[in-house]
Amino acid sequence: MSYDWALKQIKNLNKSTSENEEFDPDYLHLRNPYYDKIIENIFYNEFLPKIENAFSDSLFNIHKESDYPNLKNKISTKLCKKFIFCVDCSEISRLNRAWHTCFTLELFKRSYIFRTELTIYLPGNYNVNKILQLLKNKHFRGLPPKLQMNDNNYSIQFRDEKGTHWGMESHDEASGKVTKNISQIQNILTFLNNKEKELNKDKNFMKLENLLVNYFENF
Repeated sequence: MSYDWALKQIKNLNKSTSENEEFDPDYLHLRNPYYDKIIENIFYNEFLPKIENAFSDSLFNIHKESDYPNLKNKISTKLCKKFIFCVDCSEISRLNRAWHTCFTLELFKRSYIFRTELTIYLPGNYNVNKILQLLKNKHFRGLPPKLQMNDNNYSIQFRDEKGTHWGMESHDEASGKVTKNISQIQNILTFLNNKEKELNKDKNFMKLENLLVNYFENF
């Protein structure tokens, strides 16, 4: 079940990160193979080992875009290496998922972007005032959370984008920051797993809100 879920999410992210690109099939777009190779080397040598190592000793399961050989990649006009992966918990199976999270790493010739999407599911009888408190938190106003109601459950999606130009950070520093970000998300997911049935308690809600603010703060 998680395999199908991850495939759907990767397809959606692959589409959303490409939909703003202008691609006209009547034009010939040339890419420099030299820089393509440099970007691939940075990705496979600097980033991928650290990302996979971040999940090696955890309860969480990583679903990479490369796990789906039949998935067609979008044609891109940008010189970019994009890596999409989704995460769920391999040790705790649920009919109703309490959360899901996906990451998109894009490496360019002169910069990188690391995007995070975290969706939390809450039961339909959850305290509405607590949900409104999350939505109105001033720390999220740069990228406000999205609220939806599906199958009598609330879903709240949090988004974040981090990145900079290579002149500001080395490849090692950037990959270190990415793995630190992943570690922060793992703390949120671990808390959600442990307190899933007790999030209505004030102390647990406040803890969750603080964890979310620490990562997704965006003015």
